[in-house]
Amino acid sequence: MQNLDLLKQLESAFAEEKTVYDKILALSKAQIELIEEKKQDTEQIARLMNEKWEWIQQAQALEETHQPIKSSWEEVHTSYSEDERKPAAEAKEALLALIDELKRLEDEITVGIRDKMSAINQQLLNLQKEKKSAKAYYSNLDVRPPRYIDKTK
Repeated sequence: MQNLDLLKQLESAFAEEKTVYDKILALSKAQIELIEEKKQDTEQIARLMNEKWEWIQQAQALEETHQPIKSSWEEVHTSYSEDERKPAAEAKEALLALIDELKRLEDEITVGIRDKMSAINQQLLNLQKEKKSAKAYYSNLDVRPPRYIDKTK
């Protein structure tokens, strides 16, 4: 029977990373809800994006910290029995499933934001057209006729 310290460290690393990714997932879901609302709070969406970015940086730092454990595991994992490896494998699979869900949600967020930007651009284009139309009708009212000055007096 192998030393189980490495297994426990690996499980702990996956659990720690999962906690951070769960927080990112919650923020992504909240962001999707805000994007789908009719009246959008762009400041809230931006705040969520910034907060999510901070958690992503934390996840990257954790992954770098845990890299030596994962590398060691890759070298010796075959020396452990399948029963000993099972908890770590399950934790890894759960983490990978969570990351896949995050990727899917981020794609959905990207599409939602692009759609909203397209709608806003269309509204701006319509406003510009309306403004041009209004100028065509009212341009003559803005210009005053020249004044006649009687120079004989």
